[in-house]
Amino acid sequence: IGQFVHDKVSEAAYGLIGAEEAEELHHRIGDALLAEAGDAWPDDLVFRIAEQLNAAGSGLTDDERLAAFRANLQAGQRAKSSAAFAAASRFYEKAAALISPDAWVSDYAVALSLYTDSAEVEYAAVNYPRAEELFELVLGKATALQDRIRIHVAQIEYYKASMRFADALIVVRTVLEDIGVPFLPIEEID
Repeated sequence: IGQFVHDKVSEAAYGLIGAEEAEELHHRIGDALLAEAGDAWPDDLVFRIAEQLNAAGSGLTDDERLAAFRANLQAGQRAKSSAAFAAASRFYEKAAALISPDAWVSDYAVALSLYTDSAEVEYAAVNYPRAEELFELVLGKATALQDRIRIHVAQIEYYKASMRFADALIVVRTVLEDIGVPFLPIEEID
């Protein structure tokens, strides 16, 4: 009942102010939380910072956008590690909207982490079409063999869970070829 009351009070408060005022309020709260957190963001503040800056709308400065990206990335990672896949998906989606367009070049490790984790979360959240999109995105951008193998392992698990064994076998074949292990054509296996 406590959550119901909280939601109704929030609705009433939002009804008293306009959308721009609400965004400005979230912006100020987000800034205050950033100032309180300093450089080390404890778990409880990461989620609050991300939520407030996400609700702040488009009026964020470049530094605040970077902080919002960082908060969403960390919140996504923490939600994923707690198996809160729907929440992780929302945080990763927001982080992807905030990441620099040239991140695959300027900050490869961060882009790889964001999109690989996001693909794994979408698979775990049973959002298979989005997981497949992200698998393909990462495979198209990944430059190192070990980075491609991590996403291929997630693909194999996804295909197994989806009962798409032929697709899983194709990915296994790709991985084996990438690491130099010959693989007999399927018709020769009999």
